[in-house]
Amino acid sequence: MNKYDSQYRQTQIKILKDLENIYGDLVDELLGVASFLSISDKEYFLFKNYPSIKNKADDLINKLKLSVNIYINNKITDVWELSNQKNDALVDQLFNNKNKVAPKALKSPNIKELEAFKKSKIKGLTLSDRVWSSNANLRSELESAISAAIEKGQSAKSLATDIKKYLNKPDMRFRKVRDKFGNLAPSKNALQYSPGQGVYRSSYQNALRLARNEINRAYREAEYLRFQQNPVVIGYRIQNSNRVSTVCPICSAMNGLVFPKTFKFIGFHVQCMCVTIPILATDEEFDRILEDERYSPKQPDMPKGYYEYFDKDNNLKKNDKK
Repeated sequence: MNKYDSQYRQTQIKILKDLENIYGDLVDELLGVASFLSISDKEYFLFKNYPSIKNKADDLINKLKLSVNIYINNKITDVWELSNQKNDALVDQLFNNKNKVAPKALKSPNIKELEAFKKSKIKGLTLSDRVWSSNANLRSELESAISAAIEKGQSAKSLATDIKKYLNKPDMRFRKVRDKFGNLAPSKNALQYSPGQGVYRSSYQNALRLARNEINRAYREAEYLRFQQNPVVIGYRIQNSNRVSTVCPICSAMNGLVFPKTFKFIGFHVQCMCVTIPILATDEEFDRILEDERYSPKQPDMPKGYYEYFDKDNNLKKNDKK
């Protein structure tokens, strides 16, 4: 793996800790302005019963949504630039080998495309809309996390630690709520909450999934554009992540397959960590490109192995969905 893809991988790993800190700051700020130590550990906590705490919580939740949106946008810019650096290095290497100066047209940062990417919509929703949607149930999650965490005689520091833990680990939170409150109406509602397919019962996990996916899309989009602009790149080979935990059966099946550069790779699934290795024209073809800019080397065909898992519209076949 080249140093740029390695740096990108570290960016993806760091997202987890960065978002933990953003959500943790919300808990710290909330406990810093409101005392929960006097609240009974025998009752299920509801913000509506504590108006002043509710108002502060609502302000902090809105602040968090803005922070997550800004964070993702900044990281999109960072990885777009990183992808450009990676492809600039490739262009320089190719032309240095020919004792030529690389044309500026082959090193475009594609700034307009970056701005268009940031404004793009998925299913009618902007990135900001999707950030807000991923945190739609954060208030109720805080209620159940606080309810699960509060214990008689507990210190403020211990309470904060437990609330953060329960926010990030909903299954543990629900077990604790069930054990403490059983079938009380508020806890029953929390336990029965089902957000739907592809959505977690944790705003933090939803935000993490969204952030990783959007940042990955940006890195791949920037790379795709540069591949199209570089006549020497004719395709790419898929390489699995070095982290076994991120490699699924689909990625394993795609490992080593060669695709034409016109096929846009944005990951085979959400949070896909596969990388691409560019396939280059032959030395003779490169010489011909230098002589005639209209010449375009033949690209590889789509690999047959791809269609064992995906249909002609690039949708994962039903039997292979995770």
